[in-house]
Formats: sequence, structure tokens, C-alpha cells
Amino acid sequence: MLPSTENESVSTVTLLHEVAERAERVIRDDVSLFAAETQENITAFSRKLGQAVLCFGLFCIGAIPLLAALVLGLGRLWDGHYALSALTVGLVATVGCGILTLRAVKALDEWKFDFKQTRSALKAEADLVAAKFRELKNFSGEARP
Repeated sequence: MLPSTENESVSTVTLLHEVAERAERVIRDDVSLFAAETQENITAFSRKLGQAVLCFGLFCIGAIPLLAALVLGLGRLWDGHYALSALTVGLVATVGCGILTLRAVKALDEWKFDFKQTRSALKAEADLVAAKFRELKNFSGEARP
């Protein structure tokens, strides 16, 4: 049988080894989680951006003939003042599109890459490692006379 100081030394070494292994596992797991979460965020952001670009392109294709018809209709209604109707339609369309574009840019700007899963996993693992260190500290304090 080993003397108590050797048992305490072996237990301390075992605890330190446990903590080191756990810390290594935590780092490896959290790096993997961060990479997966980053990929997920980039994919979602790209999808939203692609939808916005596609919708804008389709809007432009559909809006041009409608705007031309509106210019012609207002020009006839205003006794042949086609230039005035073109300016009016252009101004209204530009302001409307500007407002919609600002809203879309703001929505993309507010997109958060917050990495909730990575942060919560890191906190849980840090708490566990801190508990192991407290256990080690308490064990070392009890071993001393």
C-alpha cells in the first residue's frame, strides 16, 4: 500500500490529467461547433441575400413596362404632357424603390452572427473545468497538514 502522500500525489496527477484531457476535448469540440455554426450562418445569410437580389431583378423586369404604360397614360390624361408624367412617375418610383432598398439593407445589416450554440457550449465547458480546478484546489488544501 502506498503512503498517503503518494496516494494524494497520484490523485492530484490523475485530476490534472483529467482536466487537461477535458480542456483539449473542449477546444476541439468547440472549434468544430464554431465551424459548423459559421457555415450555417453564412448559408442562411447567402440565401437571404440571393432572394433579395432575385426579387430585385424580377421587380426591375416587371416594373419597366408598367412604368412606361403609366407614363403614357398620365401623359394622355394631362393633355400630352409626357415629360411631366415621366418626371412624376420616375420620382415616385425612385422614392419607393429607395425606401424598399433601405429597408432591405437594414435587415441585412442587422443580421447577427451571434454563435449562440458555441457560446453556451463554451460557458458550460468552462464551468466544468472551473469546477475541476476547484476540486483540485480543495483536494490539495485538504492534503496539507
